[in-house]
Amino acid sequence: MLPPSPETAQCQPARKARAIQRVLVAEDNQINQRVALRMLEKLGCRAEVVGNGKEAVHAVRTVPYDMVFMDCQMPELDGFEATKIIRTLPGKAHRTIIIAMTANALQGDRERCLAAGMNDYLAKPVTQEALETTLEKWDLLCAAAEGKDEKAGEASGLMEPEKLSELKELAKGESPGWLESLINQFLRDAADRVEKLHATCRDGDAKVLEETAHTLKGSAATLGASALKTTAQRLQELGRSGSLAGADALIEELERLLSETRRYLEGAIPAAGGER
Repeated sequence: MLPPSPETAQCQPARKARAIQRVLVAEDNQINQRVALRMLEKLGCRAEVVGNGKEAVHAVRTVPYDMVFMDCQMPELDGFEATKIIRTLPGKAHRTIIIAMTANALQGDRERCLAAGMNDYLAKPVTQEALETTLEKWDLLCAAAEGKDEKAGEASGLMEPEKLSELKELAKGESPGWLESLINQFLRDAADRVEKLHATCRDGDAKVLEETAHTLKGSAATLGASALKTTAQRLQELGRSGSLAGADALIEELERLLSETRRYLEGAIPAAGGER
C-alpha cells in the first residue's frame, strides 16, 4: 500500500470537513493511481492506494476507510469478488462505502456492480467533476444517516420512495388500513424469513437458503426496500453456488437492514407501527 503523498499533509482542504475523509483507491494502473490520489487530495481527502482486489480486502479489514474506489478489473482478485468478500467482513468493515470504477459503459454494468454489493458507479476515465459530485453525494447521505433524517433511507439506497408512492396511490379507494396492513405483513414475513435463514445456515442447507432469500428478495422489491433486496439477492446467489461461506455475516446485515426499514416505514406511514 502506498502512503499518502507528502502533499497531503501540506494540503489544507478548502472545503468544510467531510464525513468521508479517509479513502482507499483499488487500482492496478500506476498512472491512474497517481491521478486519482491527487484528485482526492485536492478534494480534502486522505487517500491511499492498493494494486489489486486481494490487497483491497486486506486494507479494509485492517483500516477504517470511509470509502473505497474499486476498479472492477484487477489482477489476483477483481473488484466484484473483492467487494463480495468485504461485504462478509465482521464489524463495520462490511458497511464500507464502495464505488465501482470501470472503463466499460455497457448496458447492465451498473446493475452488475450493485448486485456485487457496490454502492455506486463511476465510469473511467474518472473526471474531477464526477469524483467531487460522488463525494458530495455520499457526504450528504452520511450526514443524513447520522442525523436519522427520514430521507436518508431514500437517498442512501435503503428505500425507493417512488415504490411507496405507487403503493399509496394503489391504496386509494381500498378499505382503510390496506397499506398499513400490507406493510405489517411484509415486516412480519421478512422477520420470519430472516429467522428461517439463520436456521437454514445452521443446518447447512444451501438450497433452502437460496429459496428463502429469493422469496425475501421478491417481497422487498415490491415494497421498494432496495437495500434488503440487494442483500437478499447476494444470499440467494451464495445459496445457488452451493456454498454457505459468509452467509452468517449477510444474514446479520439483513437483520440490521430490516430494523432500519421498519423504522423508515413506520415513520413514512405512522399507522404502520400500530398493528402487530
